[in-house]
Amino acid sequence: MKNKKLLMIVLFAAVFLTLWMINLEGEYKEVTLYPGEEEVTGLLEDSTNLGDIELDGTFFAEYRIKRDRVRSQEVEMLKDLINNPETSQEAKEKGEQKLLDLVDRMETELMIENMIKGEGFEDAVSFYKEGICNLVVKTDQLTEAQFMQVVEATARVTGENIENIMVTANK
Repeated sequence: MKNKKLLMIVLFAAVFLTLWMINLEGEYKEVTLYPGEEEVTGLLEDSTNLGDIELDGTFFAEYRIKRDRVRSQEVEMLKDLINNPETSQEAKEKGEQKLLDLVDRMETELMIENMIKGEGFEDAVSFYKEGICNLVVKTDQLTEAQFMQVVEATARVTGENIENIMVTANK
């Protein structure tokens, strides 16, 4: 039990350290966005025009905000389950495993996105779950060679067969 908690803490620390290191690449400022009725606070590069995000609905920024919001809710629900004294030991163990799986998926998605950027694409977002990976790459059009480059890089990170990787171009 203590080993699982320690592993969970280490995994969380690794994910957050990675995200923090990525954020150090540019000058950032804290902003609050109001998509619909909900308030979302986060960091944006100083060079980012907030008007562009709100007006043109930048897919990549919106997707990350929504994904992070959903993941935060999942983490909170799992933490509540794990910390509830009325929860059975078996349910707590399942909750801890789901939390570890979620952290692992988050790390994998981040690695995929950074690999795609490292392959020369401007941006990418990914969603990885249950052996299927969906990617959206920021480009007007993907050539067959670029498509294979993205699929192979994703397969290296996930260990999945290329048939389980879906890639879409979006500018």
